[in-house]
Amino acid sequence: MKRIITLVLALICVSGFVGYNNATTDLRKRFPEYYNLSAFKGIEVYVWQLNDGTYKCGAMTGTNRTKTFEEILNLKNNGASFEEMRTILSSYDIDKEEFIIIPININAEDFEIITDEFEFARISEAFLNN
Repeated sequence: MKRIITLVLALICVSGFVGYNNATTDLRKRFPEYYNLSAFKGIEVYVWQLNDGTYKCGAMTGTNRTKTFEEILNLKNNGASFEEMRTILSSYDIDKEEFIIIPININAEDFEIITDEFEFARISEAFLNN
């Protein structure tokens, strides 16, 4: 009986690992631009809310400059869910503090960084805890 329980537990662990690898492989195919970013100045995670109330996000190498509309639009065109982005970010061997969450509003012509502290805290909390 003990051998059967050990075997079942081993199979569960292996199947979970294989499922994780399949999910990671799928994310690498769908979001190659979010992998292998330089983390020298941190990684900026842009988060925006869609009309239906859901959120999407994208990531870029941290810099000391404001991103262009084209760069943000590229993120919008291939936005990841919170869960997908958290899986992607887990591939980096850096502290959580080195991920800079930047909530934005984006439309067809422009974007703005959300500077309202309450709104910033609400979106950051949603990203970290959903």
